[in-house]
Amino acid sequence: MAAFTDAGNIWTRNEDEGRPGGKFSKDFITELGIGSGLGLRFNFSFFILRLDAAVKLRDPSLDAGDRWVYAHHKFGLSDITWCLAIGYPF
Repeated sequence: MAAFTDAGNIWTRNEDEGRPGGKFSKDFITELGIGSGLGLRFNFSFFILRLDAAVKLRDPSLDAGDRWVYAHHKFGLSDITWCLAIGYPF
């Protein structure tokens, strides 16, 4: 079993009219998205099977005061994102 937290975002090096606010800036910390979850790892002799379940905790696409998702939203089973992977454990 594994517990994990992931943080990140995608930025551009230059300003792009098609992606307003997408340029990397000194305020990048406030633009991070955060997710967390649990996973199962099955280590077979010829491959590793991974099943993860995660939820979004912080959504940088929301307004600045509403980015912590569950401060303003009740958690539901539909909020879980599932991932099935074959290969490496992480």
